[in-house]
This record gives sequence, C-alpha cells and structure tokens, in this order.
Amino acid sequence: GTSGGWCLAAVVHDVAVTNVTPSKTVVGQGYSVSINVTVANQGGSTETFNVTVYADLVLPIGDEITIGTQTVVNLLVGANKTLTYVWNTIGVAKGNYTISAYAWPVPGETDTTDNTLTDGTIVVTIPGDVDGDFDVDIYDVVKICGIYGAKKGDPNYVPNRDINCDGKIDIYDVVIACSHYGQSDP
Repeated sequence: GTSGGWCLAAVVHDVAVTNVTPSKTVVGQGYSVSINVTVANQGGSTETFNVTVYADLVLPIGDEITIGTQTVVNLLVGANKTLTYVWNTIGVAKGNYTISAYAWPVPGETDTTDNTLTDGTIVVTIPGDVDGDFDVDIYDVVKICGIYGAKKGDPNYVPNRDINCDGKIDIYDVVIACSHYGQSDP
C-alpha cells in the first residue's frame, strides 16, 4: 500500500514593484502630481499587501516624504495591478526628488530585492517654471503658449506645461506662469 502519494510543496510568496511612473517631472510648489505604481504577484499564492510611495529630496540627503500607502487586496498569482498616488506639494520644499515605491513583504517572502523600485525624478519648483530650472522666464511662457489648446491625449500635450493639472493647456496655465514671472529660487 501507499500513503496516498501526496507531497506538499512549499508555496513561494513573492510580490514586486515593477514600474514607477510620475505623470510629470516638474510640478509647481503647491500643485499636485500623480504617480502610477505597478506591482506584481510573482509567487504561488494570492496575496494581500501594502505599497508605500516615497519622495526623497536629493540634497540634503535623508529628507524623505511618505506620499502614501495603499493596500493591494487578493492579487492573483501572475497578476499585475497599477495603483495611482497623488502627491500634493503644498508645503513641500523646492528641489529635486527621487520617487520610489516599496511593496511590504508578505509572510514567508524571501526574495525582497524586487520589493523596492526607485524610478523617476520630480522637480518641485516655482509654479510656472515648466522647464525645471528654478526660474519663471520667457522660455517658460513660450513653452506653455507653444502648445496652447493641447489636451491630455493629444500628441503635442506636455504634462509639465499643464501647471494646474486640469488636462489642458489653457489661459489658467498662462496666468499662473505670468503671476510668477521673474521669480527665481534661490
């Protein structure tokens, strides 16, 4: 006789961050930017886990901001999910930030090297500085006016020039830039 022939294999638990994509690379201080984070279940069982997104000020080192944490519920084996985080930069220091996402390890996970992904930088600057050089000058105004009327989805739409993130390049973006015209930082 046999004992039934059952063999229990260890289930692998493995979640990963596979993509971090900010909607824009330059944002006026006090405005928002969205960040899409894609996570994957690379293990052998359905998983529920938290994902946190951070912004790290390049200089000085160690000034890390938690943008937000979301919970992924019951992500199936082999599945991906994209989460959207909104970073409101009211009160955030101007500067260059690197963006990273961290999938908190699930119980029994041993491969944690792919749980963190740092990808992309966001410049927090003066509203109207659409080229990220920390001043609002004629070059910024020309860049906005050069695609005036463009809407999200149009081939000429440039997210960095949509200062108020309303999906279109319009008079409101021009007014924001002009109201800060001549300002520089520092």
